[in-house]
Formats: sequence, structure tokens, C-alpha cells
Amino acid sequence: MKPEIILKATAKHFGIAQKKLKQKKRGPWPISWPRLLGMAIAYESNKCAQVGKAFNRTHGNVIHASKRVADLCDVHEDLAGEREALKCRLMN
Repeated sequence: MKPEIILKATAKHFGIAQKKLKQKKRGPWPISWPRLLGMAIAYESNKCAQVGKAFNRTHGNVIHASKRVADLCDVHEDLAGEREALKCRLMN
């Protein structure tokens, strides 16, 4: 699935504007978590460069997001639930 579609679905799922997910500054947790999650999900089926371009980030940011989301979801069940909910939304 294209990273742009995942970006759009992530913004809709969390109720925030796409431009906030693409802004360069880090932002607070309600912005940074959806961005990390969107990048991590997009990275599962796309190349780093494509995901980075869609989210206005570097390939290093994409790899970091993927690892960070995996680590956080291992520890926090609620975050793992959000990840699965977003994945289900993307499948439908």
C-alpha cells in the first residue's frame, strides 16, 4: 500500500491534519505517536525513501520509527491495540 494512503488513513484515524504529520518539528505525543505509527506501518510494505518522502522525513527517521513502535508496542498493550486498529482500518 502506498505511503500516501497510509498517511491519509493515519491522519483520519487520529483526527489530525496530514500537514501536522508531515511537519518538520517533532511535536507533542499526540502528533509524534501517530507519525511514528504511520511511518512504521508504511515501512512494512515500502522502501525507506518512499516512506520518508511521504512523511517529510529521512530514511533514518523511518527506520527509527519502525524500531521505536515495535519496542513501545511490546511494553504497552494500549499502543499495540492502536497499531492493530490502524492496520485493520487500512485493510478495509
